[in-house]
Amino acid sequence: MRGLLRCCIAATILATPGSATPVLLNQWYAGLWNTSNQTLVNESDLTGFPATVADPGSNPWTFTAAFATHLIITDLGRDGDRFEVFDGASSLGLTSAPTDDSTQCGMDPDVCLTNAKFSHGDFTLAPGPHSITMQINTNASNSTVGNNAFKVTAAVPEPGSIMLFGGGVALMLFSRRYKRRMNG
Repeated sequence: MRGLLRCCIAATILATPGSATPVLLNQWYAGLWNTSNQTLVNESDLTGFPATVADPGSNPWTFTAAFATHLIITDLGRDGDRFEVFDGASSLGLTSAPTDDSTQCGMDPDVCLTNAKFSHGDFTLAPGPHSITMQINTNASNSTVGNNAFKVTAAVPEPGSIMLFGGGVALMLFSRRYKRRMNG
């Protein structure tokens, strides 16, 4: 029983990598986009990023989610960039509309994510395999490149789901104890 419970907990915490460019849960990845060909420049050549930001490698970025997850995206550097996000051939949608007034937020995704002037997106992904790509939809004025960061996070279960799961576990334990008393 404990082994099964540990497996269930592990399955809800980890996303299993599914390709040569794995996406790890709760890891920020940053990209500098060339708008003419939608390619990503290797971020290891850029400075100013916190140590918590990783180079995503080439796209598509793939993973298999063992549970519902969120794909969080934020514009970086200067406001004005907006991205369209795809899972395979299906568009998940656009990040929010940014301002374009030369506001700077730096290269820390956690800081930029809190600034309403920057484009953001939060896309819910169902359990299963995912193949994520992005394209620049709008560039900041006087710019030919765009920065963004993304990460995959665990979906926070609703209180009702937690209570339902807890009730199921309690029922299993009660029935197990009842069977022991009847057999013992």
